[in-house]
Amino acid sequence: MNQLIGAAAAALALCLYCLSRSFFKVEQGHLAVTTTFGRLNRKLLQPGLHSKLPWDQVHEFSVMEKVVELGGEDGAFPLMTEDGTLLKLEAKARLKLSPEKFYSFVFELRRPMEHVRELFRCLLRNEIANVTSSDEGAYSNIRKNMTTLNRDIQRACDSGVQGHYGIELRSLDIADVLPPHELARALNAIEKTRADVSGLYMRALADSEQRIEGAKQGVKIALLRAQGAAREIEVVADALSDLDRAGTLEEYVEHRRVEVFSDAKLNMIRRQS
Repeated sequence: MNQLIGAAAAALALCLYCLSRSFFKVEQGHLAVTTTFGRLNRKLLQPGLHSKLPWDQVHEFSVMEKVVELGGEDGAFPLMTEDGTLLKLEAKARLKLSPEKFYSFVFELRRPMEHVRELFRCLLRNEIANVTSSDEGAYSNIRKNMTTLNRDIQRACDSGVQGHYGIELRSLDIADVLPPHELARALNAIEKTRADVSGLYMRALADSEQRIEGAKQGVKIALLRAQGAAREIEVVADALSDLDRAGTLEEYVEHRRVEVFSDAKLNMIRRQS
């Protein structure tokens, strides 16, 4: 009797265990497939509650868009330019898994996200290394042509990733390109020198403009004074001409001579009669 009860309990426990392993839930934003003893069942399972055989294994994967920091924990990863300058790159990729090409991403890669991150890094290193250096160096050329470089990298990464790993690349953005410390210090020194020279030039320009404006005002004042003096001479000349015509010029001159000598404090000039 006890053996029958034990067998019934074991059978019930087995049934409950099989029942618990016969249902599973797929979360929103995810898809799932099942494998039976390693054989893939190709049917994609949408979000919701599903049933399976107790011995089937569920492989659930996200199809939501993800942002992958290509720099990892350090925030940036090193790469080398054509002229041998060692730079650090801060970049991130927005991507999602293609439901039609999930197999290689889910089953063929042990650590798929790390693998994809390294793949992006390799593609970026290759594109940066292909940037030709200008007279100012490869780093300056990269900084000046970031828009073109981003477009070329987007095209290279899109063709190099999507066809092999089922990844749909939405965008790849280079946040910053960091030069080595020695180059950064040199560039900072150059920028400081440029700023100092620009400041000196602007101050010299402002001082020169101020002096020029002052000179212009001085010329205007001198011109007005000259015009006033010329007008005064003309008025005096006209008045003397009138006196001459009236025959009283000599009397006026004598009268003015008397006034001048009478106003003088010290008269040392002998007048002639």
